[in-house]
Amino acid sequence: MFLRRPSICEFSEQSGPQIDLAYDSEQIEFLNLLLDGEQFWENMAIYTNKNAAFKKPPRHSADTPGVSGPDGAGDQYPTSDVTWSSTNAEEI
Repeated sequence: MFLRRPSICEFSEQSGPQIDLAYDSEQIEFLNLLLDGEQFWENMAIYTNKNAAFKKPPRHSADTPGVSGPDGAGDQYPTSDVTWSSTNAEEI
């Protein structure tokens, strides 16, 4: 007993990436298609700040003159590096 050979139609759809970008689009627009759009840059800023905070112990007002507050300068992610300031998506 033999199985019948299936009948398969030829593939006729357009292949390759299907994107709706203008010919003169900026590179960042294409990159945002590959990544998670603006959320990617927000996450990059958050995790960059967290990474900087965990590299060294937090600075405290007693250790660093001119810094107020128990957690450094009130920065969400304080570090012992006085030259560091938190970044954001626009800066990245």
